[in-house]
Amino acid sequence: MWKFYKILSELPKPPQHFFDAVVIDPDNLPARSPYHDIIVRYTTRDGKKFMASPLVRTKFSDEFEQWVKENITPKFMDAGVSYRHCNSDTSGAHTDHTRDFVLSYNIDTGGDKCGVVYWKNKERQGEPLLQERGIQQLNFDNLEKIDEIIGPNDTWFLLQAGVLHSVENIERPRVQFQISMRYEDMPAEWLADHKVD
Repeated sequence: MWKFYKILSELPKPPQHFFDAVVIDPDNLPARSPYHDIIVRYTTRDGKKFMASPLVRTKFSDEFEQWVKENITPKFMDAGVSYRHCNSDTSGAHTDHTRDFVLSYNIDTGGDKCGVVYWKNKERQGEPLLQERGIQQLNFDNLEKIDEIIGPNDTWFLLQAGVLHSVENIERPRVQFQISMRYEDMPAEWLADHKVD
């Protein structure tokens, strides 16, 4: 049974020429996306307010999208490269705006301790963990960590995007191949053992 994330190590690794084609320039990361508005969060932690790290999803190539259709899943919203900026050590806690799940493969993890942390709101005990899209929880002081996944390296991993989560311990740009998915487009075998309380 999985609630928040699932390692899908049986899925094939993207071919090396896709990795070779990804440019990571920390001083010149993409700032626009054809898939979503860029969210700038001002979040609070330990009583201090600061700007969190934005995410930019980019189109990669038609060849990559075709490879995803033939080797990973035929139905998805978008498939490309995601850049998590490193102006801050956190993305801020949120639920995703446009997708229910995201399948990722790290090109650069963003740091040895960088990963996704799942949260629940201490002020809303008893409410469902699964929430609507686009929730912004801008104060970490009201949150309690409930799970995390560091990295991971050299594997596809599936994330539930509708539970409050954040990327933490960002030391450098976190860059991934990402496949955005709606619930209804998910392969049945990926969801067979999924349940969020």
